[in-house]
Amino acid sequence: LHNFLWWTSKIEGNTIVYTVTLDDITVQGGHFADIFPDLIPGENLLIIAEVFSNDVFAKTVQAHEYTNSLFSEKVPYEESGETIYKAVVKSIRHLQNLSPEISNLPNEVSSTRSTENVQAVVKRVEQVAK
Repeated sequence: LHNFLWWTSKIEGNTIVYTVTLDDITVQGGHFADIFPDLIPGENLLIIAEVFSNDVFAKTVQAHEYTNSLFSEKVPYEESGETIYKAVVKSIRHLQNLSPEISNLPNEVSSTRSTENVQAVVKRVEQVAK
């Protein structure tokens, strides 16, 4: 079994359990921006895992999950004809991630050559848990 900075594995009965940590303040270099320097902090992500075996005859299994790199989620909504993004906050760690000094959360919009926004600044916050 393997353990790396951002993912670990362990055996529980007949199952191998993999844990992926996208942002960890308890480990040096564990911030999302440190682990995934080519990805944009605060963006929604689709994580896809595929499991197969070369040793035994088995069916390939795939699972996918949507998540956000810093918050519970980032949601677009319209305000005065403009698309604005709000961060949905469920924990104190999500509040900390609103600070660009902690999370590298972008504070301005950047665009691709095709002028489509590849990241959008969080302009609102909604707390959904105490």
